[in-house]
Formats: sequence, structure tokens, C-alpha cells
Amino acid sequence: MSQERNSNIELLRIICMFFVVLLHFNNHGVNINIICFQGELSLQNTLGHLVESFAIVAVNCFVLISGYYGLSFKLKSLLKLYLQCFFIGLVGYLLYVLLSPSNLEYTKLLARVFAFSRNKYWFIYAYLCLYFIAPLLNYAIKSMNKVQFGKSLVLFSLFLFYFSYIRDVGENRIGMSYIQFVLLYLVGRYIGLYFPIEKIIRYRYKWLLGYVCTALLVFLLAIFVQYSHISLPFLRPYPYNSILVVASSCFLLLFMLSKNFYSKIINYISTSVLAVYLLQENPYFGFNILYPFTEQYFQSLDSVVMKYATFFIGSCVFFFVAIMIDKVGFYLTKPIQNLYEVYVAPKIEPIISRYIN
Repeated sequence: MSQERNSNIELLRIICMFFVVLLHFNNHGVNINIICFQGELSLQNTLGHLVESFAIVAVNCFVLISGYYGLSFKLKSLLKLYLQCFFIGLVGYLLYVLLSPSNLEYTKLLARVFAFSRNKYWFIYAYLCLYFIAPLLNYAIKSMNKVQFGKSLVLFSLFLFYFSYIRDVGENRIGMSYIQFVLLYLVGRYIGLYFPIEKIIRYRYKWLLGYVCTALLVFLLAIFVQYSHISLPFLRPYPYNSILVVASSCFLLLFMLSKNFYSKIINYISTSVLAVYLLQENPYFGFNILYPFTEQYFQSLDSVVMKYATFFIGSCVFFFVAIMIDKVGFYLTKPIQNLYEVYVAPKIEPIISRYIN
């Protein structure tokens, strides 16, 4: 049992991906474009802001986890990610053809081969950028001591916070970019290197309290903006680069790190959670079939209770259906991974390990 992967962070991956599902169905169903703060404050959008405030940490936590453990450049991991994006992208397009009047177009079908570029997943693009520069970041981190790393991290954080969140400038204005991922990776590495597990466990419930309090502050800010209709760059509650959102993400990571348990089921599910995002945000199935359906369906419900009951139940169903689809994809693409491990990895991986990592 001691050799098995701890399930605390695997559970966090599952929780965060479920948060992603809630965020997307919140904005494409129960409360259409809630992050635009349109309309008057009501019970329905108040509950929507509550969901948004607690779930907005999802993306940040995924990158913090990568930083906590550290990324090493491995073609095997890159191949696995590609095959997952390829298979879910293919399934998404075929579902689109099956559920819409559109005919199968072989050019679009063949385009699924370009899984990283043609599916338009911003998270995958930003993560790949981080993945390729991780060796450089790791080298820089190794060259610094704790004080130097801490000072550099503070300066970099202040720079990004001012020029992206406060100034609202450039593609990183809401944190959906590789620059924000670099910052989160560095924060995760600092936690991994300089936060002893004994200290993390000792303050377990303080981390949980910190997550709840910062999430509630995000919620109160959102309610203020919705009620007052004041639109200022430094009063935006939901950007990933908001100090409150980043702090809330760190608190949740630290709380989950303080738990220590093993679950075979959780570890099995966690390996497929990315597929949930890939299917939900598929440019064909997600944006042309799934989201139009959820927006129309939720707007047809009059009861707020019924809307949110269906919202949570539907999110759970979609989550596990996507997991099962990915498990099928894993077994179908396993021969390709086996061929790589047998014929390519023994020649390539030692070179990568020696000259890159």
C-alpha cells in the first residue's frame, strides 16, 4: 500500500474538474453569461454567483498541482495527452454529426489528427507552453535559495497583478494565458519545496477556513458588482489572476495536501478527468450541441429549486459519462502507447533525461 499513489491530490483533481463542469453549465445554462453581470440581482443569479465563487479555483488548482510536484519533459506524457485530445476530439465531432443535421465531412474528420491546434482548447495551449518551458523554470528554481526564490516570486506576482488584473491589459487580463500558468507553477513549486508536510497538516483547518473565507469574499464582490452595476477593472471577482482567486486556490491545495489516504477508485477516475473538459468544451459537440441544449432547457424551467437540482444532477451525469468515454479511448489507444514504450522510449527518453530535464 505504501507504494500506491496518495489519493488526496487525485481527489482534488476530481473536485476541480467537477467545478469546471459547474462553471460551464452555470454560464451556459442556469445563468447565461453570469460573469457579464447583466440584469438585476435575483435569487437565481445569487446562487449562481455562490457556485462561481467557490468553483472558480478549479483551473488554478490544476496548475498549482503541476507546480507542487514539478514538471519533467517526457514524450510519453506528451503522447498520452495527444491521444486523449485526439480521441475526445474525434468523439466530439462524431457526436456533433450524429445529433445535428450536418453531414460528415472528411476534411474535418481528418483535422482531428491535429488535436492540439484544431480543437481550440485554451487550457491545453497554455499548459503545453508551460510544459515546454518547465525545464528552464526548474533550472532557474534550482539556482536560487529560498529567500531568492521568494523575492523573485513576489516581484513577478506584483508585476502580473498590476499589468494584467488592475491595468486590464493584454491577453492575460483574466488569467487565461501561459504567463499566468507560469506564475501558478512557480507558486506550486515554492509550496512543494518550502512547505513541510508537518506544517501543512498542523494548519489543516486554517487552510480550509482560508478557502471558505476567500471564496465568500469573491462572492460578496460579485454580489456588489451585480447589484451596483459598477464595472471597474480592479473590481472583477472572477479572473484567474485575481489575488482572492489565487489565494483561494492555494488554500484549497494546502487543505487537500493535509489529507492522507488511498483509494483505488479515486486514482482510477482521476486519470481521466481532463476528458470531461475536452468533451464539454469541444468546438463541435460542446458549443453546437451541448451548450445550446442546456441554455434552452434551463431557461424553460420556472422553479429555481428545479433548475439547481437539475444543474447538479446533470453535471454529475455528464462528468461520469465523459470519464467512461475516456476509459474506452484509453484501451483503444493503448497499443500506440505500447509501441512507443517498446520501440521508441528506450532510445529517446534517456537523451531527453540527460540533456533537457
